[in-house]
Amino acid sequence: KLARALDFRTPEELYVAIGCGDITIGKIVNKIIDLGKEKVSDPLLVPHPALDENKVQQATVTVLGLKGILTTFARCCKPVPGDEIIGYITRGRGVTIHRQDCPNILSLNERDRIIRVSWGSAPKTYPVPVEIKAYDRQGLMGDISAILAEENINILDVNLKVSHHLANLHLVLEVGDIAQLSRVLTRIENLPNVTEAHRVKPG
Repeated sequence: KLARALDFRTPEELYVAIGCGDITIGKIVNKIIDLGKEKVSDPLLVPHPALDENKVQQATVTVLGLKGILTTFARCCKPVPGDEIIGYITRGRGVTIHRQDCPNILSLNERDRIIRVSWGSAPKTYPVPVEIKAYDRQGLMGDISAILAEENINILDVNLKVSHHLANLHLVLEVGDIAQLSRVLTRIENLPNVTEAHRVKPG
């Protein structure tokens, strides 16, 4: 109840905000008084409601060993399971998950907002941008599509440019984890005329 009154989704988000200095103890005490509390011995000793089992099953990232904290995946580096990841505590929007090699994280000045995170176990798919370079030939797209179909990978976006018989193909693939991504890129790179197939890195 207290967390919701302070515009946090869960008590865990409130704890993170306190630790980061985004909210003062005085503000918490005043809010408790507003809610009709007569005495507060420690504002951190807030009754912890039972965690929604559906949220636990759907969680894909654990923050400091806690589940149920609001997390979003950074659009700049698009982490997928298997990547080394790190969290950045935002103001009022939970924790944003980045790859550890993300340029935006590496250049960050507010190091006190960095928090340890780890992957959970719930299955999910993630959009990943990839680039494929090849000498253009008949049937190239068909061969690539066949591999993706065998791996049960959806194509979310495609952009093909051909210049002087050189094909530059940008795809956004829906993958389950880094292992699946590495496997499919290796298979594509082994196709005739393909010179390179790699994940597009941030920056």
